[in-house]
Amino acid sequence: MSGESRVPGLVAVVVSMVACLPSACCLGFYAFGNFATLFVDPEMIEAAAGSQPLPPLSTFVVLGAVSTLGVLVALGLAIAGLVWGIRALRRESS
Repeated sequence: MSGESRVPGLVAVVVSMVACLPSACCLGFYAFGNFATLFVDPEMIEAAAGSQPLPPLSTFVVLGAVSTLGVLVALGLAIAGLVWGIRALRRESS
């Protein structure tokens, strides 16, 4: 078992844990916030916006849908990288 043969597996595990999973979490909170805005009283949104123009509610739907798609992609990459990395590391140790 050489150190060079373990590098791709370790890189896959680290990238999935450091980059993909936190990205999925952040995008998930953003998507949840956009979809939760749809259930809030419109007057409360207007009061929070202050003098700024209020975007239409369809904007929140589109942002939530795009964020959800990003969550699914990041989570899929994280799980695939984690599984592949662990399998590669276990294969090298046997």
